[in-house]
Formats: sequence, C-alpha cells, structure tokens
Amino acid sequence: MASNISAERLSIAEQCLDDGWSFWQITQTHHIGAVTLRRHFPGRGMDVKEAAKVGYAAMKASRAMKRIS
Repeated sequence: MASNISAERLSIAEQCLDDGWSFWQITQTHHIGAVTLRRHFPGRGMDVKEAAKVGYAAMKASRAMKRIS
C-alpha cells in the first residue's frame, strides 16, 4: 500500500513527535496511520516489547488502585 501523505502532514507529525507525542496520539488527532508513522520515523515509537511492558505496568497500577479504593 502506497502512502500519499503530504510533506506538510509529515512535518506536523514530526513536530508532534519532537513535542513528545506518542504514535497513538498522532494517529487519533491527525489521522495519520501508525504504519505510515513507523515507515517515516523509524525508531521514534515504541516497539512491541516496550508497548507490552507499558501495558502490563498500567494493568498492575489499575489493579493496585482498585484494591486501595
């Protein structure tokens, strides 16, 4: 699948990444696909293992908060 993303939209995505946005935030806000972001900005997003670690930590934190309340 070819990506026909404009240079302007890529520039916006790059600025968002420089500002600390995640690929998910950019995808949701600017409707630029995660595959396109990974293709144009390799190494800027989380890999699968990193994402799994974050998800696991979030799940543990959520469970801990439920026990507290």
